[in-house]
Amino acid sequence: MKIRAFFNPNPFFKDKPLIDPWGREYEMKNNPFVEIEIYKPYLKEFKLKIIEPMYYEKEVKVSSDKVSLFFTDEKFADTSISEIKVEIEGKELILPLRVHKIEGAVEDLGGCPLGVYLWGYTGKEYDFMAKCGKDGKFIFYYPAEKKLRLFICDRNYAKKHLEYWFTTEGLKDDIEINPVIGNFELWEHKVWIIPDTIYPIWNVFFVPAIVDKEIPPQLEKEDVKIFTNGKELEIKEFTSHQICFKGEKEENYHPAYILSGVMKEQAKKLPPKIMVKIVVHSEKKKIYGEAECLIYI
Repeated sequence: MKIRAFFNPNPFFKDKPLIDPWGREYEMKNNPFVEIEIYKPYLKEFKLKIIEPMYYEKEVKVSSDKVSLFFTDEKFADTSISEIKVEIEGKELILPLRVHKIEGAVEDLGGCPLGVYLWGYTGKEYDFMAKCGKDGKFIFYYPAEKKLRLFICDRNYAKKHLEYWFTTEGLKDDIEINPVIGNFELWEHKVWIIPDTIYPIWNVFFVPAIVDKEIPPQLEKEDVKIFTNGKELEIKEFTSHQICFKGEKEENYHPAYILSGVMKEQAKKLPPKIMVKIVVHSEKKKIYGEAECLIYI
């Protein structure tokens, strides 16, 4: 049996639902919580207790190899909590609660600060959320070394701006990001590297979206820039293709792009931490959007 705990110390809030461009509503609410994830428990029915720093207990019935139990309490909005003591199947365990901080400020393309929501999507019963005021400054806490897809959007979503996405396979330290949010989105963006070359090859995939049109304008190579730790790459390959989305009644094809870029200078050794930033900008097409991916080598 393996057991670990994840911690959401972001403050409690509850706002009006967020409505996307297709009319779907999403509850914008953060409940501070501890998630206890158990993999291959020995028993199918047992009692789990949190003994410290607060007391909770749950009766657990397991129907699969992995189960997640959530304990919500506004008292968990406390980053000084670093561990919990639990009792499971008659044994006491100390589980560490390690989180990292993402902070920064959000602006629009004109340099005006934006009040935003930050949403660490997990697809489970509870997600990680935070919000900031009109000054655009934010702090967001997320568990160490847990895969992250962070959605950041204007609190008046899809009226004028879409969103910025930040991804990583797992935070290993505190970081700062300063998103600029425009009318263009790089959805489902992915970054991967081919390192064993004189000039490491960086590959990028994304699906475009725009705030006021169903189909975004066709992009050209000169509309996209890729940066690694602030240095611009030379884009060697730029491929436009389509991906298929299967709806309930029909299939829809949507544009997508794959790019390959190299550093303009030979890299003797890659740094252990690389922030990859993709920027789409065209004054002629009146579009701007960006996304980032943090990679630890």
